Amino acid sequence: MKNFKQARSQGGFSLIELLLVLAIIAALAVAAFIVYPRVQAGRNASYEAQVLSSAQAGVKALFTTNNYAKLSKAAAFNAEIFPANMNLSETSIKNQWDGEVEVGPSTAKGAAATATGNTPVRYFRFVYRNVPADVCIRLAGAAVQNFGTVLIDKANGGAGEIVQDLYSPANVPLNEAEIAKNCKAAAQVGASITFVSN
Repeated sequence: MKNFKQARSQGGFSLIELLLVLAIIAALAVAAFIVYPRVQAGRNASYEAQVLSSAQAGVKALFTTNNYAKLSKAAAFNAEIFPANMNLSETSIKNQWDGEVEVGPSTAKGAAATATGNTPVRYFRFVYRNVPADVCIRLAGAAVQNFGTVLIDKANGGAGEIVQDLYSPANVPLNEAEIAKNCKAAAQVGASITFVSN
């Protein structure tokens, strides 16, 4: 009997111990596959929200007259409004998802605007294309604090669905449900988000 106890104490792991270790490893693997993408999406959205806020301040500092009629990608490039890692040139600015970033004058409703005569253009816009759905929800939600109008386009090219419009006489408040709905609808192709400021 003594030899049996000695042999058992010198042996390897029991079946229960091995199953417990495998269960812990499986739980960690599942957590990594579920939690990590969400953390990464939050990090990407926070970074892009900071980029947008900095670019907004840069545009306002460049156009002190509040007439944004001459705002363009070339002006943004020459004034170094966006970070260098956005593959900048005078004709192209790319976000981290390789989507084109449009920069220019705007109407209050987010459409591109052109100056007519001496009438100043009081709004400008940034359009982020190809934004993944999980980042879209977080980015739109974070950026609405700095921008009066936010539109989310499910097809990456249309006029977009207004999720906030503080510049209109109707004063449309933030609609988080619309953000989620429109971002999820664009999950296959990537969303296009328009941010309008004055």
